[in-house]
Amino acid sequence: MLEQALAIRISRHGKTGPQAARGHGAVARYYQFRGESEPAQRAVDRAVKAAKDDPTWLTLRGQIAMLAGDLAAAEVAFLGALKKLRGPARREALQGLGNVHVQQGNGRKAAQRYHQALAFTDDDSHDHAVLQAGLGQAAAAQDQHEEAIEHFERALEIMLETVGETHAEVAVCLNNLGLAWSGLDAWQAAAVAQYAVAVGEHAYGTDHPFQATSLANLAYYCSALDLPGVAITYAERGLAILERTRPPWHLDVAVALSNLANYHRESEQPELALTRAIQLAGIVPELAKLDHEAVAAVLFSTGTIVLEVGRDPVRAVTLYEQALLLRERLRDPDDEVLGHTASNAAARLFEANATPHALALLRAARPRWTDEDLLELLAGRIDALERGDRDAVLEDTELEP
Repeated sequence: MLEQALAIRISRHGKTGPQAARGHGAVARYYQFRGESEPAQRAVDRAVKAAKDDPTWLTLRGQIAMLAGDLAAAEVAFLGALKKLRGPARREALQGLGNVHVQQGNGRKAAQRYHQALAFTDDDSHDHAVLQAGLGQAAAAQDQHEEAIEHFERALEIMLETVGETHAEVAVCLNNLGLAWSGLDAWQAAAVAQYAVAVGEHAYGTDHPFQATSLANLAYYCSALDLPGVAITYAERGLAILERTRPPWHLDVAVALSNLANYHRESEQPELALTRAIQLAGIVPELAKLDHEAVAAVLFSTGTIVLEVGRDPVRAVTLYEQALLLRERLRDPDDEVLGHTASNAAARLFEANATPHALALLRAARPRWTDEDLLELLAGRIDALERGDRDAVLEDTELEP
């Protein structure tokens, strides 16, 4: 029906110009809402071509690139739009850049972009609410949970007034609010996540990728509450939705598999955990192309399962190194997360009697790093590994007694 309406519009107004561009843009947004990145990308390409030199469509191109998980292309599109747009039209591009930085795990840069965008909104408008939610995500990325909750609750208050309880963005805001609560109170987080699932069923239907996200969040909170069996139930429901709606190498599928592998491990089901980890390892070449913090987390988690359940330090150290290299690309050179990643990987390899692999990982990182504090940390870890000093190797890591 939508494609037919577009054909009529083009027959009346021609293949180029604002009318044709708006028609292609409507098709792109329809597929964007459905979570279908490939037809959305084709439609936005046609919109950009039809609009000729109108930079407004570069913002939509960035949004579609984000849907496809291509953060690098999204950032290029949003920056290109910013160079050409003036006044309030810059808001969406600034917001898009904020979203990119959130996905990259850089909350500080994201907050800067969201604050710049707020200058183009009224305090009680829906656009203001969306940016408040973005600031919540930026705060959460910096582990500022209470500040994040304040932003999300303000966003939710405005959204309920402007778009109503069953709107899709209300469900998204609830999901993010649950994530913020998870750092403080897992029971509260689970209650908010159940609300998000209910709202999402009205806004998206029961078989939309968004529902998979809500179910994944709920599974995570159940795991935090020492309910791994319940977590597996929710996680499997979410994965089933993604397997029907996403390609097998999609980041959402990878995250779902990684989480499910960990829940099986918590439930003392090592064979099922390893099966999911091996399934994940098969799509690593595609995942490694994405500049996304979640990919680094998936790579590290998969490496740990392959190491501790599959007893394969060679494959594990490859996954750990890919996670570290990705974080080096995404983060500032002095970011302490780089030190934590290297230290945790080395500690796990040491505990698995794979000290030579741990040393190789850290020595390979040394020439790439420039921050003096991180280099000092690295030298200390290497020295502890060479001496076989278990307490020093595990100090300030996930495995510290």
